[in-house]
Amino acid sequence: MSTEHSWLPGMVETLEDNLLRDGIGTNAGLRNHYALVGFGRNVTNPRARILRDSRGVGYLPFEGYVYVNDLLESGSDGRIEDGYQAIIHALDNLQHRGSSSVALNIILVTDEDRDILAEAASLTRDLVKQRILAEGAALNVVIDNDFQAYNNSRALGVDSFGMAYLEQGNAFQQTKENIRIGAGYRSTRQDYTELALETGGAAWDIRLLREGGDFTQLQFTEAFTRVKTAEIRQRTTVCRRCECGEDGRWSCRVDEDQEKCRCRVKYRQDRAQELECILTVDLPQCPPETIYEDPDPSCPVECVSNVNCSRGETCCRKGCSSTCEDAFDCSLYDVEYRLTPFASDIAADIIMVVDESNSMEQAHRWLRSMVHDLDDRLRESGIGTGRLNNHYMLVGFGHAYPHHSAHPFAVNGRRDVTDANVDALLRQLHADDNGYIEDGYEALIYAIDNLPIRRGNDRVPVNIIFVSDEDRDLVNVTYGSRLTEELVRERLARERATLNMVLDQTFFTASDPLGDRTIGMDNQRTAYLSREGGKFTRTNIGTGISYAYNATREQYTELAWQLNGAVWDISQLKKGGDLTAAFTQAFVHVKTQEVRRQLSTCQRCDCARSLFWNCQPDTNQERCQCNVAGKRWNNQLGLCIG
Repeated sequence: MSTEHSWLPGMVETLEDNLLRDGIGTNAGLRNHYALVGFGRNVTNPRARILRDSRGVGYLPFEGYVYVNDLLESGSDGRIEDGYQAIIHALDNLQHRGSSSVALNIILVTDEDRDILAEAASLTRDLVKQRILAEGAALNVVIDNDFQAYNNSRALGVDSFGMAYLEQGNAFQQTKENIRIGAGYRSTRQDYTELALETGGAAWDIRLLREGGDFTQLQFTEAFTRVKTAEIRQRTTVCRRCECGEDGRWSCRVDEDQEKCRCRVKYRQDRAQELECILTVDLPQCPPETIYEDPDPSCPVECVSNVNCSRGETCCRKGCSSTCEDAFDCSLYDVEYRLTPFASDIAADIIMVVDESNSMEQAHRWLRSMVHDLDDRLRESGIGTGRLNNHYMLVGFGHAYPHHSAHPFAVNGRRDVTDANVDALLRQLHADDNGYIEDGYEALIYAIDNLPIRRGNDRVPVNIIFVSDEDRDLVNVTYGSRLTEELVRERLARERATLNMVLDQTFFTASDPLGDRTIGMDNQRTAYLSREGGKFTRTNIGTGISYAYNATREQYTELAWQLNGAVWDISQLKKGGDLTAAFTQAFVHVKTQEVRRQLSTCQRCDCARSLFWNCQPDTNQERCQCNVAGKRWNNQLGLCIG
């Protein structure tokens, strides 16, 4: 354990800095205190012991902690490590200040599972958990347990809200996607990992701390101390209920029922939205980034049996916990459906179908820039990094006669190119003064029929980007009149293609009624808005279409939405500066999410044991996808309803 012993002082220093920046421990009369308890030192003395300073003091400010850390020993014959006895010994013998202004937080560090001391044989996991909760504490453990998330990346750790922390560049990344908790060393998972998560804490992989090198250790420390700071902040704050007044300003007051207020924040915290009535914590004001949805005045109450619930409710297994719910609603929570991505050797076929009339030059330049950002994001997601490359293909239409019909482009004789040659592909586009007949339907059918997409490979989905500032013109009246919206939709759906369209169409939201900042809208009617600094945000409050050129909405918008894509306002990308940067960032984000969904298999999950899901690919993928979309599957009809 020598590596971990030497890690502790630097970690505590970082934690202290984070706490002080958050205003925790800045009062000279109420400083942050640290205590150190050692256990498993050797066979003859394996019991927990409090390391004290020369005055016999256990709880010390940061400066004193550094001193007692030097008293830790890495015993050569330590074989009995009872972490439960150590936790209870600390709670029994250290004098916690016992104030609502002072949070109690526990960190357990060990590379072994629990060895049971005879004197502590009665300490079950449930008893230790109840004692920790009774003290209002949270437990973090650094243990020999591996975690994975996202595209099978090894995670630094996971918290009780289902968030995993991964290495990324010179920082760390958070994700809730595809999290898996390994078996751990012997009974480590059952002894410590599940205990930490059940107390509202987090669990961390000691092997990444030990074997990952200096760079990984820095990221481990950063993620670990950020999570610890958030836990402590949560336990030292007053919960406030905030409402948005008629003047659009937040009005906050301390909630009379703190338990219910915190419960609402806990259960709603991963569903942040811009709503009129919200809850937040720890701030005298209510900035939008801290608001949480509270659509229901009631809050789920954790339960063990029906006797804990009020009349009309049942103790319902909701996900991986039990809460009091309406009996009918409870039937909806038996299982969860989720999408799980393929692990490796995945890629995408990206088709660009682009108008070449004279007003499109700016959009052509945007495509050349955007497509490289898109490829970078796909590769960051593990898409196109294995044996399969991402391919880009291009069809133009609406050029001057005789090139007004759809026509493909190629580089060195290839119509499918990688990111290395996509710029050369796009530079062949023209914005011709004489182009005025733009038949998008003909171009879409030509693309899907004539480009070398990798058909029949579930690991290479087709994703189409359509760009035009006109509605549809018929190139060939006889042929074009047969190309109905239904026919085009069915043809693209047969290839399981997703369609995004950049069009002459504007949108609005409740916070942007004139549509000056609204970039686009997806098929769930979620709108994307630009923010300062070239960033974007999103909302589904009060969204709608304010304008569409001629028949654009009927011909194109509904088509994109029915093919699970999004529609974007071409005028926003032409504005330049931060607006174009925000447009690109939002567009690339949505496209990447679409491809990842296309590469996912739908799984039916139930709760194998407390807190952990057991997932298997659903035998009925159509039913599974229906549930993921938030709709209802009718078994008798075999149809997705709603």
